[in-house]
Amino acid sequence: MSPLDGENPLAGPVYAMAIRTTIQPRFKILKPIYAAVCLALGIWGWYDYSVTIPEKERRYAEHSALTATKRSLEEKRERGAVLTDKEVAEYEAVTATLNANFLEAPVQPASYDRAVQLWLYIIGCGVLGTPMFLWPLFRAAGKRYSLDDDGTLRTPEGSCNITDVQGIDMSRWMSKSIAVVTLADGTKSTLDDYVFKNVDRIVGAIAHRLHPDLWTDEAKEVKKAADTNDADGDSDNGDSDTTPTAPTSAETTSTSGSHGSSDD
Repeated sequence: MSPLDGENPLAGPVYAMAIRTTIQPRFKILKPIYAAVCLALGIWGWYDYSVTIPEKERRYAEHSALTATKRSLEEKRERGAVLTDKEVAEYEAVTATLNANFLEAPVQPASYDRAVQLWLYIIGCGVLGTPMFLWPLFRAAGKRYSLDDDGTLRTPEGSCNITDVQGIDMSRWMSKSIAVVTLADGTKSTLDDYVFKNVDRIVGAIAHRLHPDLWTDEAKEVKKAADTNDADGDSDNGDSDTTPTAPTSAETTSTSGSHGSSDD
């Protein structure tokens, strides 16, 4: 966006229309999705830690105790000892419980299962991950950037006319879509195109005004744009300048032949 023709240089630039930023749609959609996934993993980790793993440990301990009792009675009978009525009843009860409740022998949970659920899922995903994705969204919701039609730049850190902007740091613009603007009073304001829609238009207006030989008003590097145009021009010229040339060997042969005829 460029200033209109006929602007008053003393009053600053006048723009065709004001620029207002909003939160990028992808930012508003992805952050809650990531937060929901982290919350779900945290709840799943808590359920495993509090319910599933303790239940597995209880079943393993119960199965081990019943199996040990059954094996002890069987070994006593194999040695030729006669089981008492109480022991026979106990053996039958243990066998019935094993057959009814344990079709397969339960596996003992690993010693690190609880630690994984606690630190990776409950704390890592649920406690830390969920707010980590939601906090940037809440923080961005309270920020707005604008460039008014009279050239006034408004940021959360302060406002000034675009002509009074001291500088702009574009070192991270091409890689991170982040530019840092230094306002008239020296305050720095960070503009992030990943978070805010239309930030590129504001950045382009400032960068092109301060460094017209480096940046276009669309926040693109001038050098790359010029290189692209030169490459297209060279390709067109190369195609039009290509003309066939006659082989030099034919001229040499013809000349040699004519000299030979005169000598004869």
